[in-house]
Amino acid sequence: MAKNFLDENGFLVKRRPLTRTFTVPLEREEIEVNYFTDSELYAAKNSPMIFDLEIYPNYFLAAFQHYYNKKVVTFEIFPGREVFNYQKLLWVMHNFCLVGFNSLKFDIPILWLAMTGATVDDLHQAVFDIIVGNMRSNEIEMKYRFKMGVINTIDLIEVAPLSASLKAYGSRLHTSRLQDLPFDPAVELTPDQAHQVKLYCINDLAMTAELLTSLEPQLNLRVAMGKEYGLDLRSKSDPQIAETVICSEIAKLNGKRPKRPKIAPGTSFKYQVPNFVSYKTPLLQNVLKLVRNAEFVIKDNGQVQEPPEFKQLKKLRIGSSTYTMGIGGLHSTEEKVSHKSDDEFLLIDRDVASYY
Repeated sequence: MAKNFLDENGFLVKRRPLTRTFTVPLEREEIEVNYFTDSELYAAKNSPMIFDLEIYPNYFLAAFQHYYNKKVVTFEIFPGREVFNYQKLLWVMHNFCLVGFNSLKFDIPILWLAMTGATVDDLHQAVFDIIVGNMRSNEIEMKYRFKMGVINTIDLIEVAPLSASLKAYGSRLHTSRLQDLPFDPAVELTPDQAHQVKLYCINDLAMTAELLTSLEPQLNLRVAMGKEYGLDLRSKSDPQIAETVICSEIAKLNGKRPKRPKIAPGTSFKYQVPNFVSYKTPLLQNVLKLVRNAEFVIKDNGQVQEPPEFKQLKKLRIGSSTYTMGIGGLHSTEEKVSHKSDDEFLLIDRDVASYY
C-alpha cells in the first residue's frame, strides 16, 4: 500500500473525495513477442498450445502460444501479407493440445472453416452467424458445407467457476496486462491496426494460459475421471460431467443413450398434483387449486411458458413473510434481511448435501 495513504501509525488516512474525475490514455510499451522457428515448432509438438482467433471484414488471425516456452506462431489472411499456410496450420492443429476459451462454440468451427479456403468475407459472416444468429457448430457446418475434423482440444469456459468473460477471469487472477479489443470488429483495418490487433490477441493468449494454470486441479480431476469412464471430460462443467457419465453408464446397461424428449411447441399440459399434497389454510388451498387448473404451454425455444394465472401469485403473504411463485417454485421477495439470535431465537447453520 502506498505510504501517502497511511498515517504515522500505519492506519488509513481519510481523504476528501475528488469533485471531478479525469480519464486519460494509458501509454504502455508494446509487448514483446518471441516467434517460433519451424524447427523449434517441430521440437515442441505433443504439448499444450493456447490459441485464439480475431476476425475483421478484411483480416483473419489465428494465433498460438506455447504453454511452457511462450513462443508464438500466427497465421494471417490480410491484403499484401504472405500466403496463408494451410498445411502448417493443419500440422499445428493435429500435433498440439489446443487450449482456448469458448473455443468449442466459436474458434474451432471458424478455424476449420478457414481450412476450407474460405474468404475473409465468409469467415466474418460465420462469426456473425455464431454471435448474433446463435448458430451452433453443426449448423455452421451445414450452411458452409464443410466437416470439422477431430483434434485434441480443451475449452476452459465451462471448467472455470461461475460464468464470466476472459477479461473478468484475468482481473480475478490479477493479470499484469488487461486490454480491450482495440478496434470495432465491423471496421476494415489498416496494416498498423492489424498489427495492434495481433498484439492484443497474443496478450489474450497469455491471460488464457494464466487461467489454465489456475484450473490445473480441476483439469487433473477431469482427466482422471475420463480415464476411468473412457470419456473426454476436460471441457465440461461439473453438471455436464455428471450428465455425460450417467448417460454413458446407462448406455452400457441398456445399449441406448437417454435422449431429451422432443415436445412440439404449443403443446399444453396440466400439472398432476400428487395425492399427498394438501394444505390447511384457505390461501394455500386456493394457490393449489390455481396451479392444478392452470395450463402450461411449451414455447418455441422448448421452455415452459408461465401461465397468466400466475400473475396472482406474485405477492403471497405466508406468516410474516411475502413470497412470489413462478415456474421455478416459491421464492422469498426481500432484497436483504438480517437475523439475530436472542433469548427466544437461536441461529443454527445446517450443512446438507442437497435438497434435491
